[in-house]
Amino acid sequence: MVESAAKHCQHCGSELVVIRKFCPECGKPLARKKRGSHQLESDLKSQAAAKVPLRSKEETDVKVKIKPPPTAVKNIKELIYWEYAKIMAEAAHFDGNYGFIMSRYMKLKRGEIKWTPVDEDAAEMTIQEKSCIYCGSTEDLTLDRLIPHSKGGPTDAANIVPACKKCNSSKADKDVFEWYYLVKKAEKIPKQIWKRYLKLVWNYHVAQRTIEKVDINQDGKLDIPDIAAIFRRKTR
Repeated sequence: MVESAAKHCQHCGSELVVIRKFCPECGKPLARKKRGSHQLESDLKSQAAAKVPLRSKEETDVKVKIKPPPTAVKNIKELIYWEYAKIMAEAAHFDGNYGFIMSRYMKLKRGEIKWTPVDEDAAEMTIQEKSCIYCGSTEDLTLDRLIPHSKGGPTDAANIVPACKKCNSSKADKDVFEWYYLVKKAEKIPKQIWKRYLKLVWNYHVAQRTIEKVDINQDGKLDIPDIAAIFRRKTR
């Protein structure tokens, strides 16, 4: 294939309507423009890219991007405070407002704000909730553990929530984090569920003395997966 050609024959001056190797008027070979180094590099990259197999739809259709906590957050304890502060901001209609979130985060750290015990949340839900906590369905209700028993989830009432059969089956033995972000590809976990989950996780980390640990899943950074990583350590 001819890469490029002059618009007029350099020999007879006739106009070239179609790119050819030889001039249709005088029959002489046409000069072609040489590719610059930047063009050659671009072509080589294109050729290399063409040889790389395309990713699957599952790999490319990932819309969830979890924002890392600010550098002020240093351990699991502070990370849970940060996530809870975000819930408080959403409830106050300041969702995503960094200043408001940081303010609540600092108050949680200093003990100026205390959350209600998870047992009280569970008791309130038992009275009020007659629908699936995940989708709101009122049909085929069952009971589900927010943190699966297979991952060390507690067996007390605080970990039990109403769930329809469809959601219960889909969630299976995944914890809330895995199901919402990796399976449902959700933008965020609903605050009612996330609030309950964080309190359960807090109690578990305190009991395991890991509340001030950093990078539990050992991936080189402190982020939300570290909150749940403690459950994957449970042995059968």
